[in-house]
Amino acid sequence: MYRLTNNADTIIRVDDGAVIPRGHRWWSDYEAWCAAGNTPEPVPQPTLAEVKLDLCAQVDASADAAYIAIGGPSPGRLAEYKQAKADADAFKAAGYAGTVPDTIACWSEAKAWTNQQACDDILTTAASWEMALAVIRRQRLIGKANVNAAADAAAAQAAADAAMAIIQSVPAGAG
Repeated sequence: MYRLTNNADTIIRVDDGAVIPRGHRWWSDYEAWCAAGNTPEPVPQPTLAEVKLDLCAQVDASADAAYIAIGGPSPGRLAEYKQAKADADAFKAAGYAGTVPDTIACWSEAKAWTNQQACDDILTTAASWEMALAVIRRQRLIGKANVNAAADAAAAQAAADAAMAIIQSVPAGAG
């Protein structure tokens, strides 16, 4: 038994899963099989619901990759960034006076900056990350809603592509 592929120049032999290109020595077996009145099985097509589910997973994966590009590959690094921002908020609110949190002191030492310069840099960077995270979240959620609202697979693909294009452009300007 044979199954058609999406490419008219290849078939799949169902018994062993072999993909047979046109011109292969088994192609004549396929033509003889068809000439004997057999009909190849069509390639199973996913339902619209299956297409939408897959596209939504792709949008989520795109967002996950963007989050990693912005915040680093580990939850520990994200926690570090959140702590540095919280410490910088408190240090700035105290008028850049008092005990300098280590999250600021180590950055001022690494960059040879004043503690105020390091604090302000941490806050500027954090604002950039927060804006990027908001854009990614918005595009992920609205993109998936648009995928699910699509009337057909082409519209669903277009919605997913649009959301992923914006998501993938965010990390380049973040941080």
